[in-house]
Amino acid sequence: MASLTGASIASSYTSLLKLSGNTDSLVAGNGSNAIQVVDGDGTASPLYLNTDRIGIGGQPTSDVHIFKDEVRVAGDTTALVLQDTSSFLAGTGPSMYFQGNQTGGSLQTFAQITGVSSSGVNEGTLIFKTRTGGSTSEKMSINTDGVLTLAFGQIKFPDTQNASSDAQVLDEYEEGTFTPTINEAGGSLTATGFYTKIGNCVNFSISMQSIGSTGSSSTALAGLPFTSSSTSGRSGGAFLVQTEKIDYNGVGHLNFGLSTGVTQFSMNFAADDGTRIVCTNDAFNASDCGFQIVGTYFT
Repeated sequence: MASLTGASIASSYTSLLKLSGNTDSLVAGNGSNAIQVVDGDGTASPLYLNTDRIGIGGQPTSDVHIFKDEVRVAGDTTALVLQDTSSFLAGTGPSMYFQGNQTGGSLQTFAQITGVSSSGVNEGTLIFKTRTGGSTSEKMSINTDGVLTLAFGQIKFPDTQNASSDAQVLDEYEEGTFTPTINEAGGSLTATGFYTKIGNCVNFSISMQSIGSTGSSSTALAGLPFTSSSTSGRSGGAFLVQTEKIDYNGVGHLNFGLSTGVTQFSMNFAADDGTRIVCTNDAFNASDCGFQIVGTYFT
């Protein structure tokens, strides 16, 4: 094995190679047909060069192997290019792999991003894969037209909405249940509510059974899952799909109105002549009366 100190090399071959300091050394023929630059203290081997591999920070196990926590490309308008030099074949292209040690120490690929050619006219698709169980599989892709495809068809939004003022941004989707209430309802009331919220629009259904009201005050259907919009004329409403033993007192139809900035409906009877009469809990005195409504409102 030949070894030259940095000082001796620098003094004779400055046009070819320069090592800073007198303690650094250049080692040729280290057993693997490689040139190795070694720190003077002998604790690190920062650079290995041989005919088909380059190692930075350690001996390479692949074409180029960097044993460092961070790799930075700095410059004016920098670029990282992955080039497939093989003959054209649709559906193939370069990849980036994200790897680490699994339980037991075996090296596994956790995720993969691949750019593949789609045709012979300079079109391509970007494919995202993640590891599930024992292998990686495609989870998402973006095709030549910019269409996003989700292999499993699901998008998860955060628990707390990150509201956007952009009219073309979908910032929330949520499904759930809630428990509506009627003031002065009897003890046997069974009430269920379901909702789907898409952006600022809430679609819901409510079923009230065995209301058995015990009073005669104005009826309020409360407990909506979200507060209605504070913008006038933008709140929403509901309509009946089923009723049972409600006492209309010969007035007409039962309507549900939603004001701004509230979580409850007011209830009114609408007569055929257009007269609106406040609904009171007398209409729900029967122990087995009830209704079902569906509706939409905005937040």
